[in-house]
Amino acid sequence: MNTFGILFLCLVVFLIVVMLIFVIGKISELESLTERLLDNKTFSSENAQLNNSGSHEESDLLQGQSLWNSMVNNVQDSPEWADRKKKYEYVFDKHVKHVINMGYQDGLVQSTKKYPSNELVLNMLRGDITSWLPTLESNALYDLAYAASNVMQSDASSLADAVSNLIFGLSDQLVFDGTVLNEEVLVRLKLLSESNS
Repeated sequence: MNTFGILFLCLVVFLIVVMLIFVIGKISELESLTERLLDNKTFSSENAQLNNSGSHEESDLLQGQSLWNSMVNNVQDSPEWADRKKKYEYVFDKHVKHVINMGYQDGLVQSTKKYPSNELVLNMLRGDITSWLPTLESNALYDLAYAASNVMQSDASSLADAVSNLIFGLSDQLVFDGTVLNEEVLVRLKLLSESNS
């Protein structure tokens, strides 16, 4: 029994040493990964500063409602304009999803309605950008998401149609194809059925 105890103790000490070596190795990997990420971030921010010191297009300087109006009212066929529209479509999608998530979460907890601001500051790679949605549509998105959190199955189809009409209406103003955004929102609101897809 004494030999068994010594062997058991040696095994435990061996396992502890192996675990310490493993943990130290993982910590070293984590440190090197962190160092690489910090180096990349520093490099990216230096490049962004260099890019920001160059000339800006007019729509790159616009924020909020001015940016929305620029996207709605300018129809150009240039590749540069198409690229800006594509970037703005990402901002638009994020803003719509933010409003939908707020309404849905408030509806789930049955809190009083707290309409979000129709402006949203998004952190982007090249700095913050202020997105804007028309107040009427922003509040309607919130209301529909709030209602979707507790919708009866019999009302789900009409609610899904209302959400789709609103999203496609906003997308049409910006000359975007709102199909993917619409499907993502309907999935989030648990309103997507086989008849909607």
